[in-house]
Parts: sequence; C-alpha cells; structure tokens
Amino acid sequence: MKPGVQHDGGKFNPTEDRIAEYRQAFGNFLTGVTTITCMRHNGPLGINVNSFTSVSPKPPSIMWCSNKQSKRLSSFMDAKNYAVHVMPAGSNICTSLLHKPHERSNILTGH
Repeated sequence: MKPGVQHDGGKFNPTEDRIAEYRQAFGNFLTGVTTITCMRHNGPLGINVNSFTSVSPKPPSIMWCSNKQSKRLSSFMDAKNYAVHVMPAGSNICTSLLHKPHERSNILTGH
C-alpha cells in the first residue's frame, strides 16, 4: 500500500454501499505480498501470494494465483470462504501461518 495508508485491521466486506471504499483500497495497493487464509478443521491455513489484484468492484471480485502443485491449493478450492490480508511492512504473521498446524497460534479470525 502507499506509505501512510492504514486500515484499522477490521473485517471489510465490499457490499454495494461500500464500493467507493473498495476502489480506494485497491487504488492504494500498489504491489506487495498478501497472505490468503482459509479455515480447515485443524485451524487456519495460509499461503503467501504476490499475484493479487482487483478484477471488478461490481460485483466485488479479486484474483490471486497459486501453483497447481501446491499442497495447500485443494484446501482453498474446497473452502467456503477465504480472507485476504494485506500485511504491513515488517509483519511476521505471514511466517506464522506457514508453520505446521499444531505450531500455529490462533491469530486470525473472520473466515
């Protein structure tokens, strides 16, 4: 995101009445790594992606890519919901999500 642009860290659902906020958020996201998460029976699962972009504000649509050989891909394909986390510089949450399930702390909600 552009320097100085911050989010309160809360959940954002891009509903019809929030299209302007959706556009502003993507207008401020220049490039960078995002973490995509989903919930599984044994807790959150994350994947770091640098191929994240907005497709359309109406309906709110995004795109991200994963390697077809990724062992995590099937979890995302089967998930009912997933969340996108745009991480601030220096954040270590991305690496926390890549630990083995029993080593992960319950750091994410909102799925």
